[in-house]
Amino acid sequence: MNSVEFLQYTDDRMLYRKFILIAPSKEMLTKKGAVRRKWLNAFFGKEEKGFTLPKAGGCLEEGIIIFVPDIGAFYLMSYNKDISGWRTYIEKVAAYRNTLYAEVKGGNLLLSNGKQILIRDCQISDYNPIPS
Repeated sequence: MNSVEFLQYTDDRMLYRKFILIAPSKEMLTKKGAVRRKWLNAFFGKEEKGFTLPKAGGCLEEGIIIFVPDIGAFYLMSYNKDISGWRTYIEKVAAYRNTLYAEVKGGNLLLSNGKQILIRDCQISDYNPIPS
């Protein structure tokens, strides 16, 4: 997948879903350092840490990885319905896990640490998120 295909993929779905990219936290990794198959479950964890869950909607692993130069991999997830509730929840979990996240804005990734990266400068790969 190239940057044009990626932007088309997200743009086509923006009417009903919002997207955020998550850098792997230690909970998302296996003992050997690979990302877990069910990384989204590992990111959220079993406990809520006192954060309020959104009232409607949910999150979905999109099966896309973006490799950001000099930073590393980010995994794409989407969320729907209670958009502001999910966004706040995801940002709080990322802060609790001390991991970066990024938002797609136009042709850029806006990272939670304030950096802005051109998507065309990143390597994008897709994979099958459904375990076999």
